Amino acid sequence: MRFILSFLFFAICLNGINAQGIEFFKGTWEEALAEAKKQDKILFVDAYAKWCGPCAIASPWTICSI
Repeated sequence: MRFILSFLFFAICLNGINAQGIEFFKGTWEEALAEAKKQDKILFVDAYAKWCGPCAIASPWTICSI
């Protein structure tokens, strides 16, 4: 059991070292599509509304809150 816990701790530490994070793109929709096509990547769209109940509930666990 102690070996398993030590291994998990080590794996989590290594994962943090290799974390790249998220780089948010600031520009128009057309510019974002062109850049994604150029880099052969898909787009991740983040949307939020103050009036959205599920958004407010999930807010403490969002990317920017971590």
